[in-house]
Amino acid sequence: MAKVKEQVKYNPKWSDVKRVNRARMDIVGRTSIVFTILFGVFLLLTTGVMLFSVFDDAKEFFEDGFQSVASIAFGGIFMALAIFAINSTLPFMRMAKNIEKQKAMLGGCVNIYETFMSMPIRKVSLFRQSFMYYCFILFVEIVPSIILNIIILLNPELRFAGGMVTIITIAAVAFSVIMYSAVFGIFGKSKVYTGVLIVFYILWMGSIFGFFDKFVMAKPLCAVAGIPCICFAVIGIIAVIAIEKLYIEKREMNAPWYFKEEKNV
Repeated sequence: MAKVKEQVKYNPKWSDVKRVNRARMDIVGRTSIVFTILFGVFLLLTTGVMLFSVFDDAKEFFEDGFQSVASIAFGGIFMALAIFAINSTLPFMRMAKNIEKQKAMLGGCVNIYETFMSMPIRKVSLFRQSFMYYCFILFVEIVPSIILNIIILLNPELRFAGGMVTIITIAAVAFSVIMYSAVFGIFGKSKVYTGVLIVFYILWMGSIFGFFDKFVMAKPLCAVAGIPCICFAVIGIIAVIAIEKLYIEKREMNAPWYFKEEKNV
């Protein structure tokens, strides 16, 4: 006897974020969970290795050079961004001009948010669900740089590494804030998104090959490490959270179901 399908029951105890996240997993399958776990493991390894090395012997860690410090830090940022991209329900890339052709080729929705348009879910819930994962990026990118600044602040012998930590802090905060602004629709995101990624990869690859070694040892950069960088990082975190709660979510509370780039499609 064939199994009778039952109507999905509404659970009033679930938050809108949990409801969107559960629906997303049911739509895309468990593959996203597997990739999230894999990227999460790599992220924990890179961040863990950096923090363990700093607490074990900070001087030796920084004396290895900017290549080692930056490659670990930027590698962690890339992993965190991948986790967000996999789990976000917002259109991560610009809506393509030939989107109707893409729909015909795929036989359905190009972006997952199009599926939610026909469900009893508000648009603002997608922003809240995506922001939950973006907070993960925000703290994983910025908190380790704050720890590095605190260590340099407490140990005068490590002032020579101030330039390294300053560059990492500025890059992490700037990348987090600008990427948030692009993905969450504060301004047109296609060119900004591409530009930020290009700059990010230039810094990443350039640091690995030692192109910035002399630059990071400059005295002005070393002087900024410590309290100035910590304040800059904390302001970056507060700014993103404030923009999300005070502007984005209020803007999208009763907003129609289109995203900024769709107007020109």
